[in-house]
Amino acid sequence: MIDLHVLDGLSPLRGEERIAFLEKLTNINVAAIGGSDLATIIAVAVLYLLTFMFMCYVWYNHDYQPIRAKTVKLCTIMYVAGLMWMVGDFQMNGLVELTGAWKSCRVWVVWVRILSSYIYSGMLMIRFYALERIFNQSKPYKGRAMYIPAICLVVVLLAYCLSCQFVEG
Repeated sequence: MIDLHVLDGLSPLRGEERIAFLEKLTNINVAAIGGSDLATIIAVAVLYLLTFMFMCYVWYNHDYQPIRAKTVKLCTIMYVAGLMWMVGDFQMNGLVELTGAWKSCRVWVVWVRILSSYIYSGMLMIRFYALERIFNQSKPYKGRAMYIPAICLVVVLLAYCLSCQFVEG
C-alpha cells in the first residue's frame, strides 16, 4: 500500500521530474507516447467519424417521424460534448503532449474535460427526463418542461466551472 502522506511535503513536480516520480510510485512506464497511444487515438477518431456520419444522416432525414422523436438536438449536443470530453481526456491522460503555456493551462482541465463530461451527462439526464415525461407521465415535452431543466443545468455547470477556474491551487 502506498503511504500518501509522503506526498504532502512535496513541491509540484514538472516535466521529467514528474515522469520519474510517477514511474517510481506506480512501477508503470509513463515516459513516452507510444504506439498503443496512437492506436487509441486512431480507434476513437474512427468511432467519432462514424458517429458524425450517422449524425449527418439523421439531420438530413430529420423530417422522418421516428427520427424526429429521438430528440436529435440533444443527441447532437451530446455528440459534441463527448467529442470535447475525448479531446480533454487525451490531454489529461497523456496521450498527447502539450507544450509551452498550454501545458499548465486550466482550459483543458476545467473547460474542456470537466465541462464537456458534465454537459454529456446532463444531456443524458435531460433525455431520460424527456422520455419519462412522454411515456410515463403522458405529457408533452415542450415549453417550460423542456427549458427549465436545461437552464438549471447551464447555471449549475457555469457556476461550478467558474469556481474551479478562479480557485487558487
